[in-house]
Amino acid sequence: MAESPHTAGAPRPAGPESAPPGESGGEPPPTTGDRGVVNDAWRILRMATAHDVITLEVEVADLTLAPRVARELLAPLESRYAEALVYVYAAGEGAGGHVPAMRFQWTAAGGLVAMRYPR
Repeated sequence: MAESPHTAGAPRPAGPESAPPGESGGEPPPTTGDRGVVNDAWRILRMATAHDVITLEVEVADLTLAPRVARELLAPLESRYAEALVYVYAAGEGAGGHVPAMRFQWTAAGGLVAMRYPR
């Protein structure tokens, strides 16, 4: 996946939650490869930008971690986009036409708004 100036390095998490093991007890930093941007708790499946909006589609290993993952991924994007959306899928449901489990929308005016999709 080619990176644009808007997405270059953007999905990398920041903060103590993503520090390498032994450094503030966090999880290892994400890696990139054939499976997208991934770590043990989540993986980015797709990213798209248009008209000052970025959209991420993410699978998470544990849906209870979705709010934390969304905040972690959105933090570095808030100063770069007018709106950011994170669609969260349960592990293994990011392909094949599954409905996301939830969506997180961030705007400067509205902050972070979560929405659950009916399952």
